[in-house]
Amino acid sequence: MTRDERDEFWIRAYRLRAGAYRGAAARDEMCAVAIEAARSFRHLSETISAAEAADIATHPCLAELNVQLNGYYGDDH
Repeated sequence: MTRDERDEFWIRAYRLRAGAYRGAAARDEMCAVAIEAARSFRHLSETISAAEAADIATHPCLAELNVQLNGYYGDDH
């Protein structure tokens, strides 16, 4: 194997390894984005639930129904 052939071998080897690292970096970034999206959806769900609970609590008919149901089923349900 000549020096040029050996150099070509190492050039290819380093480029292949660099490509593998780029692939791993892209995969890791995709995982980080997925976790951020899940957290955002969880916060959105919590906000919507709180808004719905507040809306139900302030609505006169639904508030009365809530009091009646609490009296029937108890506060823990």
